[in-house]
Amino acid sequence: MRLVPLGTAIVLVSLLGCGAQPQPPAAERSRLWGVEGELFDPAGPVTDFSFAGYHFGERPLPDVPAVADVRAFGAAGDDDADDTEAFRAALAQAPAGAIVVPAGRFRISGVLRLERSGQVLRGAGSGRTVLFIEPTLCDVAGAGDHGGPCGWSWGGGFLRADGAFGEGRRLAAVTAPAGRGGLELEVSDTAAFAPGQLVRLLQHDDEAGSLTLHLHAGRELGGRCQVQRPGAKLDDRLLRVVSAGGGRVRFDRPLRLDVRPEWRPELRSFEPALEEIGIEGLTIEFPLVEYAKHHREPGHNAIFLRDLWNSWVRDVEVVNFDNGVHFHFSRNLTGQGIVVRGRGGHYGISVRGSHDCLVTDFRVETPSQHDLSNALLGNGNVYARGSGVDLNFDHHRHAPFDNLYTAIEVGTAWSSKRIWKTSKTASGHVTAAREVFWGVGPRLLGDTLPAWPQMVVVGPLEGEPAERAAGGWFERVDPLEPHDLHRAQLERRLGRPAPAAGR
Repeated sequence: MRLVPLGTAIVLVSLLGCGAQPQPPAAERSRLWGVEGELFDPAGPVTDFSFAGYHFGERPLPDVPAVADVRAFGAAGDDDADDTEAFRAALAQAPAGAIVVPAGRFRISGVLRLERSGQVLRGAGSGRTVLFIEPTLCDVAGAGDHGGPCGWSWGGGFLRADGAFGEGRRLAAVTAPAGRGGLELEVSDTAAFAPGQLVRLLQHDDEAGSLTLHLHAGRELGGRCQVQRPGAKLDDRLLRVVSAGGGRVRFDRPLRLDVRPEWRPELRSFEPALEEIGIEGLTIEFPLVEYAKHHREPGHNAIFLRDLWNSWVRDVEVVNFDNGVHFHFSRNLTGQGIVVRGRGGHYGISVRGSHDCLVTDFRVETPSQHDLSNALLGNGNVYARGSGVDLNFDHHRHAPFDNLYTAIEVGTAWSSKRIWKTSKTASGHVTAAREVFWGVGPRLLGDTLPAWPQMVVVGPLEGEPAERAAGGWFERVDPLEPHDLHRAQLERRLGRPAPAAGR
């Protein structure tokens, strides 16, 4: 990896002939992409983010048929009666499908759990269907396990789903090293593999912590990283088989990390327990009370999805919150049209410990301690086509790596260091390698860039990068085309326009 001087982008020049009309500024192209991806190198600074989101981005979010209406279970929606038990009865008794919540204002005083694959809680639209929740999780759920005085500072929610990923069957050992960006692995036996099969690649740290160091692109740590433990599972990647035979398995997506024998690489079956969960068309509103201070939050927490696969949150607004929307240790979730506003709190939107999740078309109308967050080895996650009034990109320790922020307007945060405001760490690094900021604007200032390993910034960058940021890839490309790298990668892979957004 090397520091790229500003102003080295490819410029597509439109020549004006005699009598031709003036043209808008020519589009500029990054040396990491080119015009249609012909310069893209999956072993380079930017990985393939096109597999993020619901069903790897290959399907639109579904319009699930309705199977029940909360009014049939006694919900009133009159801003007076407590509708909690009616919602719980609908969730417990209705078959898989969409449970309709009509327009109205429904009072909720307890946690609502979606516990079966295929369950969808569907309102009439944010702003039309309102769930008003006055108590906190401290009030109604007792002690939690997410920090603070009563355990709800950074997790849990009044709408939640908790799945599980099984350890899976061991299919084969990986018998030879492979480089980041590769598509094949040499294995001990190919008999258990078939085209289209989903498998997990696992790698574990060694006594020397060499995998932790590799996650940070070899950047020495100033102290012990919180993921660094001998035997810790630090690489847990979902791959789809293209072919198997001759002692090798080929996949449809590139490796994000090197594969080395000392990290005990193996392939296991993929065994999700809960999927196709949806929460959509709702406003979740808490009372407007004073924020209780950082790490003292009592739990006005909206949505918490843990260990889920292929699920979504769509057209949801959260008002006056401690925590807005959490994707926790999940895979291939999509958050579409999430708005957080009112009194901000601890986290706005968080993809904690999650892989290949997509948050798109979002608005962060109120600052929190952490507006958009990534943590706990999260990788392949994408925040795209969103905006905030004073937005920060929180990287919350525990070595997140290879995540993308693209086509995002940060409001006033570009002019200060708040855009990079994040947590502290003893290791010296709040993030691991190759966090990518592509088309983030309206501008970024080089002298505010943090010392994140192999950071990538492509877009309206002004001034020289700070010396502390050396080792990254920085290009001033303005106007940038494509502005949305995720969509460009997805359409290139599919060979067609990206699926429509759905409802």
